[in-house]
Order: sequence, then structure tokens, then C-alpha cells
Amino acid sequence: MKYAYIASERTHYPIGFMCRMLEVSTSGFFSWQARERAPQSDADAQLRESIIQVHEESRRRYGRRRLTHALRAQGMRVNPKRVHRVMREEGLRGVRKGRFVPRTTDSTHQRAIAPNVLQRRFGVDTAVPAWTSDITYGTPRRCRSPPH
Repeated sequence: MKYAYIASERTHYPIGFMCRMLEVSTSGFFSWQARERAPQSDADAQLRESIIQVHEESRRRYGRRRLTHALRAQGMRVNPKRVHRVMREEGLRGVRKGRFVPRTTDSTHQRAIAPNVLQRRFGVDTAVPAWTSDITYGTPRRCRSPPH
């Protein structure tokens, strides 16, 4: 209320004098005036729409860095800090990739465990080959006995 009074009477009295009389800071008055005078600019509104659109197209995966690169690829001149600010105001966040958790081994199951047929004898003495697999890639490998 005090700031509005100062703004209305600024043509009659100096701003510094009125701020002292009303016991407010001049910097507080000028920051209030800047907030009142400058609602969201058209450039911010256009950037906001573009950010939301690119974020939706990325299936909400892009964060500040990739959104900035995508907007620049569209020909827009944007600062990453500005993109971050608009994202924060809109509540947009990039989906983080989850940490890799292997799902191949479940040691708490109640099923029977397959017997260890090879008993760590990897040299095969019979004509029937032993088959193994690599759990990392899941592709079957064939163990052969070394040539004699």
C-alpha cells in the first residue's frame, strides 16, 4: 500500500524523501515497481509454449540440457538458465533413467534348483557337447573339448 502511494505522489515529492517518511527502502519501491510494470513478456510466453511442446514430444524425458539443444535446433536463441527457470515455473522435469538392476537371479524362490551336471569338469570326454549360456547376453555358447 505504501509503494502505491509513493507511485501516485512521485510527481509532487522526491522518491527518496517519501521512502524515508514512510520507512521503506528505495530499492524495495523500485523492485515493486518493476514487478508491477512487467508482467510476463510475450517472448517468455512463446518460449513457455515451445518448451511444453518439446517436453511432451520427448515423452517428458528431456531435461534442461536436451530441451535447450532441441530449441536451438528449431532456431530459437535460448539460454539454459532461462529454460531451467521456465521448466521450474511450469513444474516440468525430465524423467531420469532408472538404475540398472539385474533381474536374472532370484535366490528366494521355492522351485527346485537344477543339478550341477558338469561338476566344474569343463573338458568334455563324450561325443555329446555340453551347452552353456552367458547370463549377461543370454546367447547360448557351446563348449567343445580341445582337439587331441
